[in-house]
Amino acid sequence: MPNLPSEKEIPPWYRKSMPLEKLHSQQDALKHLLQTSTVVCSLVKKSEQSAEGESRLMSKPAERMLHPPGEVYKYAAATGGQVIEFKQKELQQKLAMMIDDLRMRYSLGYHPSTQKPKGKYCAIKVRLAPEAKKSLGNVVVEARQGYYR
Repeated sequence: MPNLPSEKEIPPWYRKSMPLEKLHSQQDALKHLLQTSTVVCSLVKKSEQSAEGESRLMSKPAERMLHPPGEVYKYAAATGGQVIEFKQKELQQKLAMMIDDLRMRYSLGYHPSTQKPKGKYCAIKVRLAPEAKKSLGNVVVEARQGYYR
């Protein structure tokens, strides 16, 4: 059974809507995302209040370690997705940007050189060949960090 957070670690509004035994860990959620080949992309609204709080955290490394950015950033990085932050007036522009980025994605497939048992996690690293870097220039490669067989 996974380690469940204590009741004090769960916000009151969440506690009322979901029984404690139904919660899952971040590791469980990430494993499920990778097993189902889900790519997490998100638009995150930034307010002046969140920007002030973030700048205070950035100035104190110890605080930053205790309060890292929300899990959506971790899920997006692990699954090859992206998180785009926006302010209220930028919503349409940022949504259009995300849709354009998603349309320009490629899906790659390959056969691994070594076979691992079913259910085993396989880490991968996707990068451009030197020739591609020369011809394409500054290209961003967003790829999942691994997959489950």
